[in-house]
Amino acid sequence: MSRSRPAEHRSRIEEVRAHLLSGLHAGRLKPGDRLPSVRGMAAIVGANPKTVHRAYLALAREGIVDLRAGSGTFLSEGGADTPRPVKTGDLLSGLNRARAEAVRLGLEPEVFARFLKRALDGGLRGVRLAVVECNLEQVALFSFELDRLLGVNCRHALLPDVAARPRKVLEGCAGIVTTDFHRSELVAIASPLGLPVYRVALDPGFSRALVDEARNGPVVMVVLDRSFAPAFFRFLAESSVPGEVLERFTVVEPHEARSAFRKARGQGTVYISPAVEERLPGRVPDGFRRLTVRHHVSLSSVERLRVHLALDLALRERHLGV
Repeated sequence: MSRSRPAEHRSRIEEVRAHLLSGLHAGRLKPGDRLPSVRGMAAIVGANPKTVHRAYLALAREGIVDLRAGSGTFLSEGGADTPRPVKTGDLLSGLNRARAEAVRLGLEPEVFARFLKRALDGGLRGVRLAVVECNLEQVALFSFELDRLLGVNCRHALLPDVAARPRKVLEGCAGIVTTDFHRSELVAIASPLGLPVYRVALDPGFSRALVDEARNGPVVMVVLDRSFAPAFFRFLAESSVPGEVLERFTVVEPHEARSAFRKARGQGTVYISPAVEERLPGRVPDGFRRLTVRHHVSLSSVERLRVHLALDLALRERHLGV
């Protein structure tokens, strides 16, 4: 009798397993359902409670059931060998809601799937965009942050060059990025080439941080292109920044930085553009306060760019069948 007991136990375990799987496939049970207690299942299949306990442990190892301390035994949602961060049913409901919303917006399921693939992290990596402005400082700032946040490959371009040689400058680009100040000009240039024009904006916190420092004393800005200054100061003046505050700014390129530091007599605030960080000759003298700016480009405009670019690429790929 003792030799037959292991085989008998295995058959009882198989009975419990078969009972659960047949109930699952027949629709009597569904993923996430709570199963009978050990004693309850023992009564159902006519087995010893210890055998049912062993059966539940074996099924848990297979990923068919979840043993939750203090709660009971539940049918696993999907039968995975590793735990999932969310319930499969909840994930499916979310997917169906997203798909329904996409249909409401007029997106075909295939385009919606392509859009998600592009919009999620890494999906835009390597996409080439032309960043176009009237000065190299803004071009470099936008490119620096778009590369960091989206992973896109930015081609630097000045507005006059694009106007003079649009096909040559924009060749191989999926679109153009600029600000509202130059958008209409670039739309006229890009439309015959079939290229979309996307807009981004400077982060309001960038100019606000600089103005706050200038209210308290001189500010030396070290930038890639000094021609950035007139447009920037015009923007500040239109934002009601007093003239006496604007006069406290000194905008220089890297080779002029040491002279500007001497004129400021070792006091005030220094802002160094990330586009010239490695070009600065020597370190900032003692006595200056270094201003660090976290974001130069509005994050909301970057996210808007992410969505528009991902959708345009999805539609283009659907049209080309790639």
